Amino acid sequence: MNDTPPAPAERDPQVRVNVRLSRPSLPRGRMLIIGLIVIAALVVGTLGVFLVTTLQRDDLMRTGEQAQAVPLTDRFVSRTRNGHEYYYLVWAYTVDGREFTITGRDRHFSRASATSYIARLDGATTTVYYDPDDPSRAALGDEP
Repeated sequence: MNDTPPAPAERDPQVRVNVRLSRPSLPRGRMLIIGLIVIAALVVGTLGVFLVTTLQRDDLMRTGEQAQAVPLTDRFVSRTRNGHEYYYLVWAYTVDGREFTITGRDRHFSRASATSYIARLDGATTTVYYDPDDPSRAALGDEP
């Protein structure tokens, strides 16, 4: 048996192996671009919804039939935005003997504020513009 180590030329060459155990992360610039695209898509979507709603309202106000609406004293719609609850008046209007409701656009910061606002209206009405083919599709005119 030969116990002498092999000469340096006879040794196996060293091999370096790099193993990556996770997926490569995206460069920061790429992440920034993706983030900006997502934000831009959200802004465009929000503006699109606002634009469509405004155009539908304007169309109803231009071509729809009119009815007078009165505020309901015992009903409100509440919506939460940014952690605060807002109250909106509910208006009722009648078409061909059927009653319909529509939510007002003016927001109130408390139920008490909305209730006192209704009391100050004292029988005031506002105009509702509705689609004669579908009276539930309506737009509220200016609230008093």
